Amino acid sequence: MKSPEYPLAVGGQAVLEGVMMRSPHALAVAVRRPDGTMILKDEAYVSLAERYPVFKRPLLRGPLILIEAMVTGIKALTFSAQAALQEEEADQEEVPLGWGLSAGLPAVRLPAPLAQRPGRAPSGPLPDPRGFYLPSH
Repeated sequence: MKSPEYPLAVGGQAVLEGVMMRSPHALAVAVRRPDGTMILKDEAYVSLAERYPVFKRPLLRGPLILIEAMVTGIKALTFSAQAALQEEEADQEEVPLGWGLSAGLPAVRLPAPLAQRPGRAPSGPLPDPRGFYLPSH
């Protein structure tokens, strides 16, 4: 007698220079290095809902699935970033992470009434005529 066929639930996401795929019991990440070689990382995957049946309840199941998807996605992105940029790091000078992230963010300045506590005179920078405090030189 032939066993019934069930659909295989497989999902994935793009990572840096590769792809991450996850099924109910396995997880795999494939990444292309700058030299053209491929790195494959595969491992068994066991959901927290399978380990602890209390997480199969309706109000707990949704948030747990979201958190697990975010954790596996971040782990896959971290692995792919390390693998894809491994050779490039040796060629470039290291820059602290904070500088790389803050370079793309706009500067935020508070209007003068919000920049100081009430009843205190401003110390240091002088107020700009438009109501913003500018750093003193």
